[in-house]
Amino acid sequence: TRILGRDATPETLAALRERMHLDDPALLRYGRWLWGVLQGDFGQSLVSSRSVMEVLGPRIVNTAFLSLYAFILYVPLATLPAILQAIRRDRAVDHALSVMTLVLLSVPDFLLGTLLLLTFVLLIPVLPAMSTVDQTSGFLEYLRATTLPALTLAIVMAVYAVRMLRDNLIEVLDADYIRMAE
Repeated sequence: TRILGRDATPETLAALRERMHLDDPALLRYGRWLWGVLQGDFGQSLVSSRSVMEVLGPRIVNTAFLSLYAFILYVPLATLPAILQAIRRDRAVDHALSVMTLVLLSVPDFLLGTLLLLTFVLLIPVLPAMSTVDQTSGFLEYLRATTLPALTLAIVMAVYAVRMLRDNLIEVLDADYIRMAE
């Protein structure tokens, strides 16, 4: 009824149910769908009647780019504070970074994104508030458009890793072979 509208007749509804195999058992429908996925056929969009891969293809590229960019930002955001804390443990730098990571850990992700948006769009206007990129956009346009979301994702992931990495580094620095090497 949602696909055909409220004015759909019972005959058109029955024809659609048969065309979409909705009368078949769920396990059979799932097996049919899974077989199609294994062959590269994700089916047709019910909204636009286009291939699902045709709809998702460009978005998958954007998601992969954003994920890679966030990971590239994540590595230094997680390792540098952890190394600094491990080297300067129980000093002011260690305590300050611990408090900062605890505060960032306590802030909800959407609030962190909003704070970064306000900071880098309004206070220090270096990034766009909204960006649209497509296949015709250049690499620098992609980079500029995805910096704010990538930074938000990287910070969210890094705060979880910093504390654990700090503790593991301290454990390694206290190991006998490290003390012997020193």
